[in-house]
Amino acid sequence: MRQHSLPLHLLLLFASFSVFLKQGGEMINPEQPVTKSICFAVNTDENYSAIVYDDAFVQLHITITKIRGNRKVIVWDSIYSAQKLQDYSFLKNKMSGEVVINNVLESKENLEVLYTLTYYSKGNVLQLYNGTTLTPGIQQKKLCINV
Repeated sequence: MRQHSLPLHLLLLFASFSVFLKQGGEMINPEQPVTKSICFAVNTDENYSAIVYDDAFVQLHITITKIRGNRKVIVWDSIYSAQKLQDYSFLKNKMSGEVVINNVLESKENLEVLYTLTYYSKGNVLQLYNGTTLTPGIQQKKLCINV
């Protein structure tokens, strides 16, 4: 019986040593966090100058979430006040901006960008959802939001 326990002890010792090396390697050479940026521009190809759009508004809500495994943390959230749709007919890139997220661990975390366009017109509400993900290797993403 003792002859069979020696290989088992060696196997357990080897498994423990490999776990120690993996954890020790992460402590000795920790991953360097990176900075990622999301540029967004809101514009339209539509002509909203018709009278039917007099009382129509659109509101934008953008949320950026850091995902690590099953854990999600909102790192940036902004709601832009409702504006008349007619305003978008005259101005290109009515709203634009850049959001910079620091301390992202490439091998463990992704960034998810979600946005909601909420249209208000004569008591009716319509919500449209869309988004994108910044996976490892992507440092910058341009998000074109069309109203």
